[in-house]
Amino acid sequence: MGAKPALPNMPTTQTHFKLDKNPMLESIETEKEHIVGVDFFIESNEQPIAIANKCMRHAGVKFKLVNISNRGTQVWPTGSVYTNLVNQYNVRFESIDDMPLNQMDVLGLYVSMSGNFKICSSELLLMLGNKKAYSLAQGQ
Repeated sequence: MGAKPALPNMPTTQTHFKLDKNPMLESIETEKEHIVGVDFFIESNEQPIAIANKCMRHAGVKFKLVNISNRGTQVWPTGSVYTNLVNQYNVRFESIDDMPLNQMDVLGLYVSMSGNFKICSSELLLMLGNKKAYSLAQGQ
């Protein structure tokens, strides 16, 4: 095998070896972002209908329960009794009538829900302009 050709000389780039502060790279959104709901990942060994009944009591006047999934498959409001469940569910709440939501609304729901469930994780549901920036469960 012959020797590989050398890389051509490229123009040099100025490098700062002493920085006074951390560089900040900021993304600029081209679409308006707003919160339309929240996913809570909860632990429970209850059946989906029992979880739904508890969740609906916490929804209040700003949220509606729209979906419960288990391992990515919808189990409420529709689902099959043949779906094998694990003790971790995703419960999805969305705003009623596309009412604007903020982080304080979501935190209030989190506090309320924590009275019945161990909440393992939460994720805001965002719209970028008029496009959903979140995925749907299988069957939703």
